[in-house]
Amino acid sequence: MTGTWLLGIAAVLMISAVTLFYTLSDIPRPETLPLPQVATILYSDGSVMARIGTVNRTIVKLDRVPASVRWDILAAEDRGFYKEPGVSIKGTMRAAISDLTGGDPQGGSGITQQYAKNAYLSNARTLSRKLKELAIAVKLSRQYSKDQILEFYLNTVYFGRGAYGIQAAAETFFGRDVSKLNTAQGAVLAAQLRAPSYYDPAVNPREAQARWRYVVRGMLSTKHLSQEQADKLVYPNVLRPDNGTLGTTGPTALIVHQVIQDLETHGITEAEINTRGLRIQTTIDRNAQNVALSSIRQTFANLTPQQRNFKNALVAVHPKTGAVVAYYGGPNGKNYAGKVDNFDWAGIGSRPPGSSFKPFTLATVLTQTMRKTAARPALTISSFVDGSYCVLIQGRQICNDPGDRGVSSSSVSVSLAMKYSLNTTFDQLAEQAGPNNVAATAHAAGIAKTDGNGKKTLANSNGRTGFGIGIGDYAVRPIDQAVGFATFANNGGRNDPYFVQKAVDSNGETVYEHKQATKRALDPKVANDV
Repeated sequence: MTGTWLLGIAAVLMISAVTLFYTLSDIPRPETLPLPQVATILYSDGSVMARIGTVNRTIVKLDRVPASVRWDILAAEDRGFYKEPGVSIKGTMRAAISDLTGGDPQGGSGITQQYAKNAYLSNARTLSRKLKELAIAVKLSRQYSKDQILEFYLNTVYFGRGAYGIQAAAETFFGRDVSKLNTAQGAVLAAQLRAPSYYDPAVNPREAQARWRYVVRGMLSTKHLSQEQADKLVYPNVLRPDNGTLGTTGPTALIVHQVIQDLETHGITEAEINTRGLRIQTTIDRNAQNVALSSIRQTFANLTPQQRNFKNALVAVHPKTGAVVAYYGGPNGKNYAGKVDNFDWAGIGSRPPGSSFKPFTLATVLTQTMRKTAARPALTISSFVDGSYCVLIQGRQICNDPGDRGVSSSSVSVSLAMKYSLNTTFDQLAEQAGPNNVAATAHAAGIAKTDGNGKKTLANSNGRTGFGIGIGDYAVRPIDQAVGFATFANNGGRNDPYFVQKAVDSNGETVYEHKQATKRALDPKVANDV
């Protein structure tokens, strides 16, 4: 009975608060909203790395926006906009409870509530902010038509690359007036809204196109596209970003993207970063970053014409914390072949790591020995195993590198097999330990379980893992590999990688601060032996 009374009192208080906010709150129109403030991104020592947040906004009437583009937006963000009420009480309460209890950031907001949130330029995870958002959304729904609300939203929502509103977005991404956009182009812009930095086609092309297909499917489900029309749609050409709008160029801009994504993961949107004048202290060590860039330049200074298609990346992670202290994702400009390359090869790109993956295979074998796993070989680093130059595994001939012929042997210690990186030994160990078990060890140590498209990692296109995992046959992101190695260095304790130490707004209020949470991935003895 007491619980029922408490719930009743809480409900009355919330209704009273919404009523108060409803009475006192004005409805901001797009042209009255404050212009964004520049955000400052700092190295770990407090020196300035970059300043971002160039303002780009032009207000247009709704009738300038083609109908198909409007439906693109609604397919992505609020498919029931014209049929349903402007507010979701249940969704708002769910999001507020999650925010207050420290859960994952919740959406729970349609177009109307999103505009209300944008109007107040804050994503503070507080109940009062949620109630104020709800009150303004209710007031919006009563005072304005659906078309007017949609117009407000389209003129204020952030699309990425410094573009606020759909006119600025049309110019930024396609170099044309919004009235000239077609359905496919509108779907690209709609796909951006969920996370503008992450779904930028120049930054994350695969994920951007996957999200674009989601929007097209939404247009089908709302019957604003026929199947025949959808089948004819082709992902359009998108302009490359003007680095000047980001506030920095070259490799540093890729770090800025990672910083933005880190904050977005914790509920602080790119729009908020660009509007609140945040000072963001990163984990990047200025000296370590300079050494990293110097190493890249020296290592790849004298490439032959055939070598100029190389893609390189570098990530340094602090083992005790997971802080990324140095990061190079690529040139973010012209590559060695003279072609424009804006892709982030460290945080998004993945390639088979080869022999550098063998420590995970060894860790799996040693863990099984410690646990006395049934039907698995009991091996230590001093045990002797097969390191023959060539062996036959499941009908496939596997051989060591030609340079290892002199150290190959049918009986070699595990430690020497690791020292000389013998392929035959580690493929056999992976088969004996179980390829899926090797994958599980790597995932626990820090290798992501899924890629950006939600597909299983450390597996082939059919989702199966073979013994080739023993010598790194499956693609891995450099940042994940760095985290995995940091786990070994940290006695088996894994820390997820992060770029942001702390973010403070222009009023000095802390809006985010990193909290460390080390997880036990490997037994310390196993980590030490590896």
